[in-house]
Amino acid sequence: MSKDLLVVTADLDAQEVMKAILARCESLEIHPISFDVARHPGRDPGLFVGAADYSKLMKEKYHKLIIMLDHHGSGCSDGGGECAATIQKQLDGVTWKSHSLAVIIEPELEEWLWHNEASIQKIFELSDGQLKECVETFCKKNGCDVRSVTRDKPKELLDYICEKVKNKPHLRHKEFGQLASSASLKGWQASASFRQIVAVLKNWFPSSKE
Repeated sequence: MSKDLLVVTADLDAQEVMKAILARCESLEIHPISFDVARHPGRDPGLFVGAADYSKLMKEKYHKLIIMLDHHGSGCSDGGGECAATIQKQLDGVTWKSHSLAVIIEPELEEWLWHNEASIQKIFELSDGQLKECVETFCKKNGCDVRSVTRDKPKELLDYICEKVKNKPHLRHKEFGQLASSASLKGWQASASFRQIVAVLKNWFPSSKE
C-alpha cells in the first residue's frame, strides 16, 4: 500500500528534524498522514544532481514527494530559488508534476532553528542574557552583525554555542529532532523555506477541521 508522503533529505540532522515535524500534525494544521523520511547517500551535492533519478524509484510507493537540501554545500551556484526550480523541473519530467516540492534552505538547515530562540535556550539551558552574550561574543570574534548573524551564519553560531556550553563541536542528530519537537512551528514559518513546506503540506493534506 502506498504511503502519503516521502521526504528526502541530504543528511541525518534534516532527517531527524522532518520526522519530528511531520509527527506534529496539529501544529502543522494538517490531517494525520503516513510518511517516510529518507536520507540521500550523496548528501547535498548528490541530492541536487540525483533527485530525479532517486525519486523515479519511489513513484509507486508514495503519493507526494518533498526534496529538501541546503544551499550551502549543494554545488549550485545560483540562488536558492533558481536551484529549487532546477530540481523541480527534473521532478516534473519524471511524472512528479503537481505531486512534488523541491526546497532549498538558505544557507542551511540551522536557519530554521533560530526562528524560535526559546527552543535553543532550552536545549542549551541558557537564559536570555546568556544566549545574548554568546551571540555577541561570536559576532565580535568573527566580524558579524548581531542583527543578521542567525540568517548569515546559523550553523557556525550554533556550533560555537555548542562548543562553549556543551564542550562538543556540534549537536547530535537526535538533538536536532528534540529541537524540532519543541520549537514553535509558527515561529519557524518566518523562514521562507519552512513556510513553503508548511504551505504545500496544508494544501496536500488539509486538516479535517477545515
